[in-house]
Parts: sequence; structure tokens; C-alpha cells
Amino acid sequence: MKYLNLFLLAGLISCSVKTHLTIQKVVIYKHFRRAGSTAEVSSTFYYKYVDEIDTNKHPISELINKTKFADILNRAKASKHYPRKIGGIALGGEFYDHTNKHYFIICSPQYVVDMSSKINYAIENTDDQKFIQNTITQFEKN
Repeated sequence: MKYLNLFLLAGLISCSVKTHLTIQKVVIYKHFRRAGSTAEVSSTFYYKYVDEIDTNKHPISELINKTKFADILNRAKASKHYPRKIGGIALGGEFYDHTNKHYFIICSPQYVVDMSSKINYAIENTDDQKFIQNTITQFEKN
């Protein structure tokens, strides 16, 4: 029984992920794939030339407040990302947390995935969702 309790406790701890990000730079790609499995989307970041991904910085990257983006991710409910099919990818890009490069995708105003750290961010705050939606809208206009 003692081992069962330890196993259950370890499972509960591994389900929730606590992160604190300090973002120095955010880059949104001009073109990114719209769907795929976790492995396909992750490989897109590393083999950009195969999928004809345009990694040139989109002008919207200059409009994203990196501090606001970090605050949104820090407030969001973070959980481990398990491999699965991902659809409806609106934006793909990268951000830098200290010296670490993180590849990320935004699927909706409520859902951001850090593909490097394999963390899902469920954004529940409505003001944060509006900020993400405005970012997606600005991207689509340009």
C-alpha cells in the first residue's frame, strides 16, 4: 500500500508543470505548417527547408510585447505535452528564455504549446486570450 501511495503521488506531481519564464525575444515565422502530429510539428522546427518553412521574422514579431507574452505563459495552466495530432495551428515561432531557445506554436487564443520543453499552456484569463487573438489577427492581416 505504501508503494501504491508513492506511485500515485509521483503521478500527480508529474501531471502539473510549474514554469517561470523570462523572455528576451519573440520571433513569429512568416509561414508555418497548419497541422500534424507532435513529431511532425517538432521536426518542422529542425528541418525547415524540407517543409519550406519561412523562418524570416514576420513584422508582427516587433509588435509582440515579450514581457506580456511571458506573463501570459506564467499565468497559464501548464501541463506536460503528450504526443498527439495537432490541428489548427495559427502561428509558429520561437522565443528565448535566457540562453534557451524555445520553439512554440499557438493553436488558439486558449492554447499554446512549447514544443522544446513539451509543455501545454492552457490560457484561461480572458484578457490574455484577447491579446493572443489580437496577435493572430494582426498576423493574418499582414
